[in-house]
Amino acid sequence: MNYAWMKLYVDLLDDPRMGTMSDSLFRYTILIFLIACKNGGSGGLPGYGTLAWLLRKKVKEIDEVIYCLLENEVIIQRDGRCIVKKLCKKTRLDEFQRKTNKA
Repeated sequence: MNYAWMKLYVDLLDDPRMGTMSDSLFRYTILIFLIACKNGGSGGLPGYGTLAWLLRKKVKEIDEVIYCLLENEVIIQRDGRCIVKKLCKKTRLDEFQRKTNKA
């Protein structure tokens, strides 16, 4: 599935993991969210070489970003690949309907 957009929740503003990041790391985090979404929506990230090319950075710089995101538990490693931890969390239909019917 090809995504044209992704939803960020305002709760992100109150997340201490995100709030304590440097501006640069925060920017890369959002870009990595977008890449993971574009990469099929499962949260999986491409390999470091591809990720570096997509971000127009050197692999060494991407290693540092990935390390920080792993330390902050924004991404996890599973079966040798990096996955954005909560990218695929979906709002349940009943919650959506409850929120939209509040008028």
